[in-house]
Amino acid sequence: LPPSIERDELELPLRVELGGCILGVAGYTDPAVAPLYLRIRTLATRLDRPVMKMVASGGLFFSSMSNGRIHDGYAEAQRLMEEARLLPPVFEDFARSGLGVAAFCLGRLGEARELLEREPGRALPEGVAFDVHIDVLRLGALATVYAHQGELRRGRAAVDEMVSVGRSTGRAYDLANAHRLAADYGAAIGDVALAREHAEATIELADEYGFGQLAAIGRLFVAWADARTGASRDALPVIQASIEELDERGYRLNRSMFCARWAEAALEASQPELALKIVEEGLDHVRTSDEVRHESELWRIRVTALRMLGDANRADEAYAAMERALCSAREQHALLFVLRALCEGVLWPGPDRAAAREALRLLVSRAALDLEGPDLAQARSLLAR
Repeated sequence: LPPSIERDELELPLRVELGGCILGVAGYTDPAVAPLYLRIRTLATRLDRPVMKMVASGGLFFSSMSNGRIHDGYAEAQRLMEEARLLPPVFEDFARSGLGVAAFCLGRLGEARELLEREPGRALPEGVAFDVHIDVLRLGALATVYAHQGELRRGRAAVDEMVSVGRSTGRAYDLANAHRLAADYGAAIGDVALAREHAEATIELADEYGFGQLAAIGRLFVAWADARTGASRDALPVIQASIEELDERGYRLNRSMFCARWAEAALEASQPELALKIVEEGLDHVRTSDEVRHESELWRIRVTALRMLGDANRADEAYAAMERALCSAREQHALLFVLRALCEGVLWPGPDRAAAREALRLLVSRAALDLEGPDLAQARSLLAR
């Protein structure tokens, strides 16, 4: 047909249907996704279809985020916010959640929290967007924001709600994704049992229904849990294979976090040189993607690896890494990461140990601190020496 409104009317639903087919087979990392949704946006704009414009922006948001282009994802979420103002409230809820997830990945924890929190008792959106239930993503990000900011009980409550939402939709993907995000949360707070429980549930569902990407992430977290419980040498090749599989699938989101977990496993295996190599890979991803939410962790792990090497000639490198770890954590108001960095400062045999110890003592004495877990236990143990 020649270019015309009639042609656009016929093409738009076909493009949307094609998008569903591509996502079902290859997911948002497929290189055909972004051009397809750009075309849907063009058609929807010409036809004045605001809902379809949101479909296009949502597709571009998920494509950008999955491919590790966080700033592009943030920009698409901002566009979603503008488009949602013309539509029922459920669309604004979707847009706010997307923008909050992007802000979280950029390390803007205060902004993310404001966007992701909802009034108690609020009715959840009934709509399921694309192949991802947005409230599962919202609650997963919010749980980790709470953890990073030193509110573990709130984080656990958000995890429980997220798994409940994932189960309530009746879609296997939503529940598998909820378990995947819960495993992420467990690893983030150092709760090995929680991470393993949800990672194994992720793998079970992913293997049954063919969610390859989620299965790879689940295996990564199970291997991390194995490393933390003494099976580190067997775990390292599994983690590497999982990350390589995600690379093959084009999935780049959370790469800095995956590198942090991989480097931790290398330290458990007494391989500090390998940990340093992995940390540098993670920091390279931070530099190219601005996915900074685990930047502090990567710098801290570098200090730990240098301490394990025991090379006095690299003390200046360790001090610089410690400063970067604390600076990044404080910029994000991430008390969990501040606590971990200060613990490493107390362990490092240098002239700043006394200052780190005093800062750690002041942090642990804060009445509002809700970090009961392995990190706070380590901090108390260090202060008791």
